[in-house]
Amino acid sequence: MADRRRTVLRDGLVLVGIGLIVGGVGSLLLRQTLESLLFGVSATDPRVLLLVSGVLSHRRRRRRSGGRDAKPPAAPSPRVPER
Repeated sequence: MADRRRTVLRDGLVLVGIGLIVGGVGSLLLRQTLESLLFGVSATDPRVLLLVSGVLSHRRRRRRSGGRDAKPPAAPSPRVPER
């Protein structure tokens, strides 16, 4: 049980690390484009990057838990009469 938990946590943290690296490099490469769209903040401002990632993470968590941003349930499929 502990080995399975350790493996899941390790795999999850590897994915988080890869996402942070790819996102950070992407934001640095697209800095000029981002700065032309932003007013009053730098595209590399760490506070803004952390705030945006936190907001997006919070929305995703609320959607998964059935909060206000949750998608409506799918319509039930019609029953096919038996013969």
